[in-house]
Amino acid sequence: KSRHSEDMAAAAAAAGTGSSSSSSASAVAAAAGARDDASGVVLVHPMVIMNITDHLTRVRQQTSATTQRVFGVLYGKQSGLSVEVTTSFELKYAEREGGGIEISKSYLEKNIQLTKEVFQDHELVGWYATGPGPIAADMLTHRDILAHSDNPVLLKLDSDIAEDQRDLPIAVFESIFAEAADGSRTLVFSPLTYKIQAGEAETVTLEAVANTRPDVENDSVLTHTYAKTAEAMRRLSERVAVLQRFLREVHSGKITPDRHLLRLVSDVVARIPTADSSDFRGALLSDVSDTLLTTLVAAMAKGAAGLSQVLGRLEDGKDAAALSRSRAYGAHAFAGEYGDYDMGMDMDTDA
Repeated sequence: KSRHSEDMAAAAAAAGTGSSSSSSASAVAAAAGARDDASGVVLVHPMVIMNITDHLTRVRQQTSATTQRVFGVLYGKQSGLSVEVTTSFELKYAEREGGGIEISKSYLEKNIQLTKEVFQDHELVGWYATGPGPIAADMLTHRDILAHSDNPVLLKLDSDIAEDQRDLPIAVFESIFAEAADGSRTLVFSPLTYKIQAGEAETVTLEAVANTRPDVENDSVLTHTYAKTAEAMRRLSERVAVLQRFLREVHSGKITPDRHLLRLVSDVVARIPTADSSDFRGALLSDVSDTLLTTLVAAMAKGAAGLSQVLGRLEDGKDAAALSRSRAYGAHAFAGEYGDYDMGMDMDTDA
């Protein structure tokens, strides 16, 4: 499961003691070629990228900020050196002084638990952040993730891209230990090779999203759909008005009746479902009766439950009264056998 379990454990321990703060500048640099063994390939599903971009878009719309960064965790499967990222969730965090974020540990642990219950074969494989390449503050967050994953990956999505850019603005990194000039070992980010892997369902979803883009810039898909529906209703209303005017003029004798046009109008009217037929009234009464019957049964069940509670309380009251009488009888019997005995306090308490 882990590629560098011992190194990651040491990194987590260093994160708890803060002993690696002097190497924050080195942590920013990508350490390609810092180790001899070859890294595996990270398979990223398209839905993960869509989730991240949706997260960033919503935050920017809510805060009206163009430089806002977002963070989240990545879930998937890990087999040997290969990691498959299948889904992602947003993180709950607070801004740290001097940059970076402080992850809510309780929220993250709860998220991991719930995800494990739903996706039993999934695990926490990394985290994501928006913005250009790794920065010093990213290593602090990465150390927090190390407490929950042996060797997490970091997926960075750069939202500031050029118009002529053709490649996806994402990069994937892992953390490794590189030997510094003084002989000490420093935790740094090393780039990984990634591939986009889409299943059949994801391919269909992506095609649907690509084909439902609005025609107007900065317009939402929902607004575009409603606009098309409103335009269709407006045209239908105009055509119905033309038919009504035609029939009125034919009826008044202003226009000579055209049998062919009248048959076409009759066909149009016949297609409209009528609400004044016996079949419609029967179906409507049947639905109303079923609804009223369901409501009546629910009311009866609620009343029966209330009655059961009342009877239960009544039985409890009878049992309490019987117990009180038995105690009083026992007290009088005790007094009759052993003479006068002051039971006033006990009797009052029982009463």
